[in-house]
Amino acid sequence: MQPVNCALCGAAASVVRFELTKGTDSPWFFINECQDCGHVYMNPRPTETELAAFYTKDYHYDAFYSEHFAKQARQFYQELQRVIPAQSKLLDVGCSKGYFLHFAKQAGHQVTGIEYSADAAAYAKDNFDIDVKVGSVDAVELPAHSFDVITAFDLIEHVPDFQATLKRFQHWLKPGGLLIIDTPNYDSIYRKLTTDRWVGFDMPFHIHLFRPKTLRRALVGNGFKIKQTTTSHFNILSREGLIRSKMFGLLTIAVKLLRLTGAWERAQKSYWVQPVAHQNQPVNQTVGETGYHEPKITVLDILEAGLNKPINKIVADRWLMGDGLRVIAQT
Repeated sequence: MQPVNCALCGAAASVVRFELTKGTDSPWFFINECQDCGHVYMNPRPTETELAAFYTKDYHYDAFYSEHFAKQARQFYQELQRVIPAQSKLLDVGCSKGYFLHFAKQAGHQVTGIEYSADAAAYAKDNFDIDVKVGSVDAVELPAHSFDVITAFDLIEHVPDFQATLKRFQHWLKPGGLLIIDTPNYDSIYRKLTTDRWVGFDMPFHIHLFRPKTLRRALVGNGFKIKQTTTSHFNILSREGLIRSKMFGLLTIAVKLLRLTGAWERAQKSYWVQPVAHQNQPVNQTVGETGYHEPKITVLDILEAGLNKPINKIVADRWLMGDGLRVIAQT
């Protein structure tokens, strides 16, 4: 582990907001907030060698969320097709198994991907015939000004030097090209409700945690113009809501209510109730299948969407407190 300054503004002064661990044999991870600009980041953080050891095959190539990710990718494309120019050259960085590129290709775009996992890249090639460059963002070489659109879903929070990554995106995009970033939103109401149980605290993978103002500052500082800022995934009446709160959202709310009356403290003394805080256990995952099946929309999906849409209009769209932060910027 190595101590670091804020990667957004360079300041050294920060305060610890959360202490997290993945289990009894794992190191503690400290989530700090910069006292100058408000950026949230892990400090100290793993070295490059330590990080490489965490990224196993199961991390990149799991089956646990395959159906969920395929549905999410289709939804992302449906949301973004209004802003992505027709038949554009599109690069998806951190494309995983290529689900988003698959839907973009079906719509007539020329697609390319970058993916760290060779297994996930092979899946995209075998199932969708998509060209995926294997490697990290800073290792892959692509021609300058060759893409109309770059998408990066759940990527920037993993990158130690996100400023350098944004400069590479600027280099790869054509003048007037679009960059679309989707990342966990630290200002999410889920994070406020579930505290250290929040799904965005995926240690040690999520090195940086962005809020709307800090992500916009990073983009503007690297030559981008902000076109749109939105949030999503305030789906508290859903299966996804349980996943995003790691099944502890309702429990945490109940504990908060009990603490208001003093009942929680009395229960701890009388019944040895274990505190909710600190343990941030990983979800068990298994290596995925090699074949692909188009995700099916179920009655439950339709019901959840109908229940969540009016809530999202206020909490996610207007207040920017949804769990996913999306910023669309232009060169």
